[in-house]
Amino acid sequence: MIIFKIIRCLIQVIDKKHYLKKKHVDDCQNQSYCWDLIKQTLRWYYRYIEVLNGLLEKPIKKKNRELELLLIIGLVRINHLQEPNYHVVNHSVDLTRALKFKWADALVNKVLRQYILDQDHYEELYKNKPSLMMAHPGWLIKATKKSWPEHVNSIILSNQCIPQKWLNTSSSQKAQSLLSKYKDQLSTTDILDTALKINHHSVLDNIVSADDDWGYIQDMSAQMIHLVLKQIPKPKKALDACAAPGGKAYILLRDFPDINLTCTDVDDVRLGILNQNLRRFNSANKNISVIKKNWCEDNHDMGCLFDLVVIDAPCSGSGVIKRHPEKKFNRWDLSELCQIQSEMLKNVWSSLTAGGFLIYSTCSILKEENSDQILSFISSRKDVEVKLFKLPVGLQSDVGWQILPNQEMDGHYFVILKKLS
Repeated sequence: MIIFKIIRCLIQVIDKKHYLKKKHVDDCQNQSYCWDLIKQTLRWYYRYIEVLNGLLEKPIKKKNRELELLLIIGLVRINHLQEPNYHVVNHSVDLTRALKFKWADALVNKVLRQYILDQDHYEELYKNKPSLMMAHPGWLIKATKKSWPEHVNSIILSNQCIPQKWLNTSSSQKAQSLLSKYKDQLSTTDILDTALKINHHSVLDNIVSADDDWGYIQDMSAQMIHLVLKQIPKPKKALDACAAPGGKAYILLRDFPDINLTCTDVDDVRLGILNQNLRRFNSANKNISVIKKNWCEDNHDMGCLFDLVVIDAPCSGSGVIKRHPEKKFNRWDLSELCQIQSEMLKNVWSSLTAGGFLIYSTCSILKEENSDQILSFISSRKDVEVKLFKLPVGLQSDVGWQILPNQEMDGHYFVILKKLS
């Protein structure tokens, strides 16, 4: 049964700290429903575990974890999937018996019905009680507040939104062509003329099946590198140091058709995805190479220098929690991440020619990984200069530009560094 598979998946992610992967729903009959329910349960878990404990006379024992998750899933189905209340209650009771918790079928029935009767009361609680409104672990709220004390509430609440999907097209003309064909399913933005907001997910199947040159699914914040690249001279030879799955390479090849591009990444699986994407959108440009490389290793000589280096560094992903709510259950080792970023930044810098530019970016909102990382780097060198710029969304950080997550897009950080002679 679908719910059984969802429960097993949640145990893997919440309790065993495994990463959430699409393979968890590969054998589900309704994969879209499974995926939505898993994501919404992860998104709102901290709310409903608190609500559930308030509805119970005594906590559910650890050995009955599947029963506890069944009840939390029931609350999520009532509140966020808008399934009929009576159906959720009856189905949950049936599932209780199927899970061999027949002794608890009356309990499940009572808890869910009590919640439905008191739903208006809980709706008020969700608006006024911070722990229920935010549904985040304390460590994550604390980390966010440390970097952005004035924006912590808006960031946390945006993490609870269902992420908006964006299409990055090959040109403004392509965007207009798709818009005219799928008027009600796509919409434009004033920020980027190549970006299209996907209003109905079903339109993607039609676009992909009809046209090889359909573009690339990419959040609006990541697409902003297109505007960042406009701040520097046209590059001839570029290095995309952490290239997989290929979003930055797509923009580089589109914006600079004659560029000589080298893409590197650390493992074979990521390189396989990268190569697959490059084959699709690299029809004209043949000056591209893909190399397996770990930039934290001592041997970082590429045999040539580049006038542009782009490094989208490994990070906490604290700016993409709405897209990956499982991150709430995997507390990151920030000191280890910052050490990796520092090593990579130092090593890729040696591949940049004098007068060239390096664009450092992350999908993090934490200053330790962004402006603090850059300030530490530039304080240790005499051959670096920060280039100032602005984007139409976001705000100036201590150094560089920070896009904070909101209902429309993820969080992202950019900075431009010039290498002096």
